Amino acid sequence: MEDNYQVWKLKSLKVLSNLVSFYFIIIHAVGITSIFVYLSLISSAKQVLNQKGLNIFSFSLFTIVSTFSNCGFLPDNENMIIFKKNTGLSLLLVPPMLLGNTLYAATLRFLVFLLQKATKKEEFKFMLRNYGELGYGHLMSGPDSVYLAISVLGFILMQMIVFCCLQWNSEMVAGLSSYEKIVASLFQVMNSRHTGQSIFDLSAVSPGISLLFLIMM
Repeated sequence: MEDNYQVWKLKSLKVLSNLVSFYFIIIHAVGITSIFVYLSLISSAKQVLNQKGLNIFSFSLFTIVSTFSNCGFLPDNENMIIFKKNTGLSLLLVPPMLLGNTLYAATLRFLVFLLQKATKKEEFKFMLRNYGELGYGHLMSGPDSVYLAISVLGFILMQMIVFCCLQWNSEMVAGLSSYEKIVASLFQVMNSRHTGQSIFDLSAVSPGISLLFLIMM
């Protein structure tokens, strides 16, 4: 019985390692392609890169890797501030920002659950039942994954409400439409707990927002 358990454990670890590898590869591939297409089609964003002398593919690659790994760096000197009006680019960076950080564990658990339902493979069933025995801390129990996802989304919503209430009519967001304000605000509050990228000049935010960001970090 013990030998059989160890066999399934090794098989499950192999499948899990492949799943995690594909997870990283697919997110990077989709992210790089999406940003490359966006920058190629949107003239205002493309013009910014041309003025900076940056190659579109290099920028796309660097940005996705940095965002997914939560480095917070961009190859320009102004981070996302120069793309403040390019809401599409901001929204494209949201998924890798979350999937590479606080929602990684919840997403991984959900993927294992979906694959088990779709393939009926015993390895996925073993992962769901014996997640703690595999030695991979990011594979959590079902309830813990749900609680994690709820807390992540709850913190984002709370920050979003506070940020919009305090900064909606500030000089920092002057010149932006309501939609652009919402997207830019969402991007900024998410970065307080994730990549650390900036779409606003953080020196211009109110003391209350600075304290909020400090707590969320």
